[in-house]
Amino acid sequence: MTEIAKALSMNTKILIMDEPTSTLTKAETEKLFEMISKLKKSGITIIYISHRMDEIFQVCDRITVLRNGKNVLTKKCSDMALEEVINAIIGGSMRKSFEWTERSIIENRKPLLEAKNLKSGDKVKDVSFSLYEGEILGIAGLMGSGRSETAKVVFGIDPPLDNGEIYIKGEMKKINSPSDAINCGMGLVPEDRRSQGLILGHSVKENTILPGLPIFQKRQLYKII
Repeated sequence: MTEIAKALSMNTKILIMDEPTSTLTKAETEKLFEMISKLKKSGITIIYISHRMDEIFQVCDRITVLRNGKNVLTKKCSDMALEEVINAIIGGSMRKSFEWTERSIIENRKPLLEAKNLKSGDKVKDVSFSLYEGEILGIAGLMGSGRSETAKVVFGIDPPLDNGEIYIKGEMKKINSPSDAINCGMGLVPEDRRSQGLILGHSVKENTILPGLPIFQKRQLYKII
């Protein structure tokens, strides 16, 4: 809101908003939309950049879709459906991209990763699950329910476990650090990638090889790369 006020103080006629609601609460977002409506009525032209389709249809008169740096679609919001916008964004049919394919399940298969009665602090309490090869396991819950904390415990970020066991291919493993998890063949894409997943001062190449750095050092490949 402060940035908008600062821009308007310079007698701005064209206002560009880049993901303006990314850090706003629901109430703050509604106030922003009220302000946008008033600005529009006063003759201010607005370019509203967002990946949130509900906001686009609520705020905008026309939609322009960019894909790979190119303008692939411009239309009035009133002449478009959500599916058409998504098709333009992904460059194909949404129905085809997200259609369900049945997969055969091998009977009596063994879990690749198994967690039993994990407990850590106040957030992770008696969590158990099994994950099989080629499977995608979703962990859902409200903010603060222990979703991210469970992933961190399994990856050894928040050790030690107060209770519980972790098995990889049927063998119990002591995962007390991310190094232990990496050595077991695991990788983690954290929720906050800027502060937890990357060393921002380093290059993409250096960040990419970090999990396997001991292997690169052992084989004396790091300096070559």
